[in-house]
Amino acid sequence: MNNEIAIQTISAKQAETQVPALDDMVGNDEIRRHFQGRLQEPFVGDSNVLIEGKPGTGKTNAILSYLQQRFNDPTFEAGDVFEKRKEQWNIAQSDYDLRFWQTNSGDNKVYAYLRVDGGTDSKGDIEVKLRDARNNHADHTYMVLDEAGELYFRGLEEMFRPILTDPRITVYATAQNFHNKRKTDSSEEAADRLSAFLRRFPNQFHTQNPTEKDLVHFLIRRMKLWEVKLDEAATLRLLVRKSGGVVGYALIPIIKAINQGRLLTRDLVERTDIDPNGR
Repeated sequence: MNNEIAIQTISAKQAETQVPALDDMVGNDEIRRHFQGRLQEPFVGDSNVLIEGKPGTGKTNAILSYLQQRFNDPTFEAGDVFEKRKEQWNIAQSDYDLRFWQTNSGDNKVYAYLRVDGGTDSKGDIEVKLRDARNNHADHTYMVLDEAGELYFRGLEEMFRPILTDPRITVYATAQNFHNKRKTDSSEEAADRLSAFLRRFPNQFHTQNPTEKDLVHFLIRRMKLWEVKLDEAATLRLLVRKSGGVVGYALIPIIKAINQGRLLTRDLVERTDIDPNGR
């Protein structure tokens, strides 16, 4: 499957949101092996997945890449499928981003997708999204839960108990870390809360940066795809070093270069705030 955007039409905005195919990603070997294996299994057999790691290490991209390949590169904007099935399945319009689509696998089933941000969605927003996840009449629902660590920090993780144990729903969660600041919790209570939440994710992974060689090759492929040229080889070595080996950080100057004559220069790399840790 080819889920790349043609190089002659790519913009910086498109490049920023472009998700590489699982086979083209680097690092996170265990995570990619898990998802690649799942592609060979039935649609509804997925169990919940939690990926923990620092920003830029590919947590969300790994999940979205898997879902794109699982559903033949859906845009998650399948309004035509929604309208077609709305009357047949008596599906009410959601106030949020609940989307429906069919695969071309011949199973004639409807699948639903929605996304929750545990860090920024209000409690009311989350309540409505969870309601929609459980009552949408699709054959199976897939949910991406961003910032599960912030959800736990806010003390809202128990809202997800029915979702995380529902066989008709698969949750793919990301987290930077899990920390607790609730003054009402003792350390033992906090540990129990976290344990109760985590055990609902049979598949748990930590992100892993690629080797320097793999990262260099990945960046070269991205630059070729986006038609970005390099002023000198030393610029790429500087970029890899300054990014600390984090793929997401390394891509920032390359995406900026698209709007600057499609040339990645040493000056651009040096001026770009790539890593919040100050490398």
